[in-house]
Amino acid sequence: MDKYHIGTRARGFVKEYLREIKNDVDKEQTQKKYVPHMTLIRPFTTKNETRLIETFENFCSQQKELIPFTIEDFDAFYNPERIFYVKIRENQKLVDFINSLETSLIGKIKYIQKEIKEDNGRTLHLTISQGIPDFKVFRKLNKQLPIDQYLLRVYLLKNKLILREYDFPLERMLTRDEAKNDFLFKETINAFTEKTGLVPSQDGFIRVRENIYAPKRLALQRFLSSSLKG
Repeated sequence: MDKYHIGTRARGFVKEYLREIKNDVDKEQTQKKYVPHMTLIRPFTTKNETRLIETFENFCSQQKELIPFTIEDFDAFYNPERIFYVKIRENQKLVDFINSLETSLIGKIKYIQKEIKEDNGRTLHLTISQGIPDFKVFRKLNKQLPIDQYLLRVYLLKNKLILREYDFPLERMLTRDEAKNDFLFKETINAFTEKTGLVPSQDGFIRVRENIYAPKRLALQRFLSSSLKG
């Protein structure tokens, strides 16, 4: 039976930073193509994929406010193998988004496994890798953290491949090919800047001055977004 899950991928600087850490720790390169990601809806099955896609798109299209979040510390848990992750700072807006998405899927999906929760509730995290033998080294790698991010896209995976991805700055659903298109992601960043007045960079977010000359502003956006190749 086909397996699905919903989440978001790390992009740009954060993606490369977390991959570099993973590669430093995973000397044997057991998972060469593993993509750092945050699972929003754990693995499930469905009897009606068309209805699932429609529900996913309808729900995401109602989320007009871009949701910020911050990654801040490394840790690990077992499920049943070690899952290495970076913690997401407590964020009620993100929790509310996930809970509402879960509610919209009631009666349309069947979960494959039980949800793992800490004593204080849901553990928001960005998964880096699985099965690395020794995680103590992660405790020494916090010098780049915390890092601020925004929820720009949310994917719907089918059998570990992107089926659809919703783009919040562009306010539309993407096909698999569109989701993998680097040029289109630059358009996502440009739309993000237009909505927030912020440009993402390796040093965090840079606020674009309102009185900057328009062509220079566009050139700045394109230059910085080019460094965020997904």
